[in-house]
Order: sequence, then structure tokens, then C-alpha cells
Amino acid sequence: MSQTSTQTLVGIAFYDQPSRQYPRWALVLHRRHYDSQRVRVYQIRKDNDDWVLDHKKCPLKALGDLIGVLHLTISPYDINVLDELLQAYPAGKESMNPGQVFAWSPSAWVIRALIDMHESRFAVIPGRFRHRTFWEEGSELSFILREESETEGMRIMSWPTA
Repeated sequence: MSQTSTQTLVGIAFYDQPSRQYPRWALVLHRRHYDSQRVRVYQIRKDNDDWVLDHKKCPLKALGDLIGVLHLTISPYDINVLDELLQAYPAGKESMNPGQVFAWSPSAWVIRALIDMHESRFAVIPGRFRHRTFWEEGSELSFILREESETEGMRIMSWPTA
């Protein structure tokens, strides 16, 4: 894969799920802006008992009740290079679980892709990711960005799991 001068926006889209207390996540890419008619959306979904890839090129609002987009970084790589990289990720957990999550989900898949993109330098994301799931009363699913020197981190997204 070769680097080009074209840059790509990298973010996470969050969609409301009325049947759940937390949003659905999707990794999103575009050359200029997230409100385009052809944003590249990378996500997984359940098909019976199996996780399957469900990637699309469409307006973000076409995929459900969009809560918003968290812009993470600008990759120095062309969107087609990143697309090739993301198309290669399997939908299932397999042995690739850098976020060390217990239950596999669309958010876990997005975090796996972002950690790999960050570690391979395709999209350098400020801080370090940590994804935690607690299964206790009053628990929550948290997406945390943490600077290397910090011990507690900054919670930027959090939803109850109960």
C-alpha cells in the first residue's frame, strides 16, 4: 500500500438503538466532510448467530437515527488505501481483540480497527484507546482516550449497559 498526498477524515458515527440503552457504532471515512452523500461506513451486524461485515457508501443519515459523529483524526493516506485495509478485517472476534472486550459488538469491531490503524500508522489517533465493559449494577460501557502520561483518562462517551 502506498501513501499518497490525499488525506482522509476518520471518525465514529453513533446511531440511536431504541431497543438498547447504548448507541450502535460505525467507523466512517471521507475525503472532505461527514455530511457527504457517499461517506464510507464500516460496521458489523448480527446475521442469525454470526457477525457479518456491513460496509456501505451512503449519507450517514440513511443508516438510522444518527446521534452524531466523533471526528478522531485525519489520515495522511488516501481513502482507497484505508478502504483496502478495512475490507480485510474479519467481522468476528477471531483472535484479534486488542480492546480486550468480553462481548463482541459493533463498537468492539470499530475499536479493533482503530487500534490497528493507529499502531500501523495509517491513522494516528491522539492518546491511547482503552475499551472497558463492566457487568455490575450501575455499570457502563466506556470509550476512553488516554494520553500515555495520564493514569485515569478522559471519558468521552459513556452509556449504561443495564
